[in-house]
Formats: sequence, structure tokens, C-alpha cells
Amino acid sequence: MEKGLTDPRHYAAIAQVLRANSADAEGQVKPADMAQKLQKMGDFRYGEGYNVGYDKGMDAGYSEGYGIAQSLIDRSITSFSDDTAEVIGNAAFNLCTSLESVECPKVTRIGETALAGCESLERVIMDNLTTADTGAFGNCVALTSVSFPKLTQSAKNLFRGCTALESVELPAVEEIADSCFYGCTALSTFPNQSLHNVTDVALNSFYKCSALRKIVMPQCTRIEGQAFMSCSGLQLVQMADVTREDMVTSGYIGTLAFANCGSLTTLVIRTPVTPLPLKNINALNGTPIAAGTGKIYVPSALLDSYKSATNWSYYADRIFAIPPDM
Repeated sequence: MEKGLTDPRHYAAIAQVLRANSADAEGQVKPADMAQKLQKMGDFRYGEGYNVGYDKGMDAGYSEGYGIAQSLIDRSITSFSDDTAEVIGNAAFNLCTSLESVECPKVTRIGETALAGCESLERVIMDNLTTADTGAFGNCVALTSVSFPKLTQSAKNLFRGCTALESVELPAVEEIADSCFYGCTALSTFPNQSLHNVTDVALNSFYKCSALRKIVMPQCTRIEGQAFMSCSGLQLVQMADVTREDMVTSGYIGTLAFANCGSLTTLVIRTPVTPLPLKNINALNGTPIAAGTGKIYVPSALLDSYKSATNWSYYADRIFAIPPDM
């Protein structure tokens, strides 16, 4: 059973429900109505089978919980810490623009838009996070770094619009979801080989991440359309250092995947099995490679195969064997 933020001291979920469903005609929840509204909620269900009822709301911790709930309702909360909660629900802290710090070391799941729009948020501690839902950290414009060592799969729009985000450590992630880092214009660093387990990069994942300089994804065999489009600082991509034929034949580089990456001079595809499919020649539009000044490197045994392969043949004079020291 997952324990959500439903302890009397921690009314994030309750406050969100009150804001959304229990406000008056002007959209406000008056403090005098709090107890009555909590009672009416009865067995408010939150997380995976964890209930909070009137009895929990009225116990010895109520006054503290009341204060936290009220600060969430009016979105004045500045910090939040909980060493027992395992789940943060949908929109729990959404648009809490004064929130600067969240520390929940046992949380394993964070819901949709849970911290979205928290424009002052600078610090997030969730060392046990394994699952994040759509837009959980979207538009957290003060967030500069995150580290989620146990997160295995990202979510759509997870960090979209986090314009100050520079460093991301996600060593266990295998898939980068749609628009995950869309518009993260300061993103430049993935420490500790954070992308080394990534096999799939989805649509628009890194769109306009203009500070990126190098991407190394040895397990990646699928890059969807526009995944790195307009990453104007991107210079080097290394990928697909795999020997499983099924990963290669089911993978591809998608339409406009690297379009308008005006600094991309080097693309290295390391799989020795068979040429990685190229969906469309426009995948490299607007790059030095397309202009004839950049290079594509492949294993020497596959050099001729790439030069004659569908769509790759368009770049035949720019395809070279990987040198021994690369």
C-alpha cells in the first residue's frame, strides 16, 4: 500500500481537491469552511488505496495540517519536507509560485503537473523516485539541476519549459518521452553517463535545447521525429553501439530528427550489425552535414552498405569509416 501525502500534517492532495472541487463561486476556499469541507470529503481517496477520512483530519495533528493545507490553497507555501510519503498526487503543488524546496526522500511516484509552474523551485530531493507522470516539473523556471537515480522512464513534458535547467542525472532512464526537455535552453550536462541506458528518444524530446554540445547514447537505436530539432549548439552525436540486430532493424532516425542543428558536424553510428534505418533525408536538414562540411561515421565493414542504403545514399560522400581512435 502506497502512502500518499495524506497524513494530517501534509495536506497537499487535500488542498488540491479543495481548490479544484470545493471552492465557492469566486474560486476561494474560506478558512472557516475548512473543517466542514474536509468532513464532506469523507474517505477521500489518494494514491494506491490509501484513504484519509474525517477522523484523520480531526486528530491531534489537525492544526498543523490545517496550516499547510491553507498555504497550499492560497499557494503561499515556500518549502515542503516529508520523510514518510511515497506518492505525490496530480497537481498537488501546481502553481505554488513561492515554493522553493521539496524534500521527500521516500517518494516513488509523482503525479501529473504535481510541481508544474512552481517558478521559484530550486531544490528537489526524491532519491527513490521511480515513476514520474506528465508535466510533473513543467515550467519550473528556477530549477537548475535534478538527480533521480532510480527513475527508469521519463514522462511527456516532464521538464518542458525549465529554462534554467543545466544538469540532469537520470542514470536508469531507458526512454526519453515526448517533449521531455522541450525548450530547456540551458541544458548542457548529463553527468555520470546519464544517457547510457537510453534506447529510445521520442518526438520533440530535446527540441530547442540550444546549450547541448554533445550527446552520447550507446544503447539508443531509435530517435523520433524532431527529437533534437533546433539544438543549435549540438556538435557531436554518438549512438547505437549495440550488436542486437532486432534493436537495429526496429530502430531508426526519424523525420527532422536533427533539423536546424546548425553546429552538428559529427554523427557517429557504431552498430556493426546492419545500417540503422534513416526515415527521411530531411533528418539532417540545416546541419553542416547536409551542407557538405560535416561527417557521418560508421563501422568500416558497413561503409558501402550505408552509402547505398535508402536515404543514407543521399549523404554518400559524407559517410566515412570510424577511425581507430574515435
